[in-house]
Amino acid sequence: MKGEEVAWQPKKVSGDSDIRQLAAALKKLRGTKGVLSPAKMSKQPILAEMLGRGDVQRAYETLRGELQRAAVSSSRGQQAGAWSLLIEEVSCEARLKSTGVLMHAAERTVRDWADKGGWEEIAAELLYSTGAGRPVARQTTFLRYPTKEQGLAMTFIAEVPLANRDFDKPIIKVNDVDYIDQSDHIVRVDRESGVTEHEYGLELMGIPMPPEDARNIEAPVLKIQFTVPVSIRMAHRFVSDFRSHAYYVASNSIGQSQISFVVFRPVDE
Repeated sequence: MKGEEVAWQPKKVSGDSDIRQLAAALKKLRGTKGVLSPAKMSKQPILAEMLGRGDVQRAYETLRGELQRAAVSSSRGQQAGAWSLLIEEVSCEARLKSTGVLMHAAERTVRDWADKGGWEEIAAELLYSTGAGRPVARQTTFLRYPTKEQGLAMTFIAEVPLANRDFDKPIIKVNDVDYIDQSDHIVRVDRESGVTEHEYGLELMGIPMPPEDARNIEAPVLKIQFTVPVSIRMAHRFVSDFRSHAYYVASNSIGQSQISFVVFRPVDE
């Protein structure tokens, strides 16, 4: 599967003024009450404009993908800034305190690390990836359980830039068994946003229900892995519309691979 050429090109980054402007917006976002979300970002339209060409959801996914990278493989300034946005605490103070615990430093120290260079580094990476030829691809997983036949309906979406020619078949594994050849493949081209969307759908039948006496344990039911082999950065989005109160989903993104666990949770918890 190959991408196709199109006239659309990402806008160019104008320079240090953009970096400073975005860095200031990220710092302001950190100080805003609430966990990181599209709704929280929508209060600063500049973020949607600079990171998503006006699309708040796209900007959110781009930012979250970059923060996940910065939180584990970057300078301490970037790590401090990334964690202070990613940690799911309502107040800025609580997020900074938790960041300090993670980085073995005082709350004031991690704030200074982010404010004295960290935000600018994150902003530069974001602007370079979105505006200078290093686009961010997106991968999305949708799960629906159970179906009438006690199956798990799964949809996997890889959204990559139109001009990208490195995209190949993804890896779709359930409990370490590859299901790519059993999936339906649909390709959509969106020239306005400059992406090709590859959708893979499959239904896994006969998902076992948890044993009746399993009331005090959490037993993993399925491990789902979706890997998109492209040589560009990934932004991850995970969506679940499970219809059973007895199950929940945990998802973890590592590089280009998104691993989700469908786990039994006792109803009375």
